[in-house]
Amino acid sequence: ANIPFWNLDKAHNILCKNEEYRLLNSNMGGIFSSSNKASSLWKKIIKKELKIC
Repeated sequence: ANIPFWNLDKAHNILCKNEEYRLLNSNMGGIFSSSNKASSLWKKIIKKELKIC
């Protein structure tokens, strides 16, 4: 789906009503940093590229 960036928060709130989305989202970090102690997207990419365990 194409969601304009200014509607991402609204879309996220709607998607959070879905149990599967809510569960997956609770285990994800942010793009650059994370507020829930999960690895950020960039950290995961760097680890994969450098093959760090």
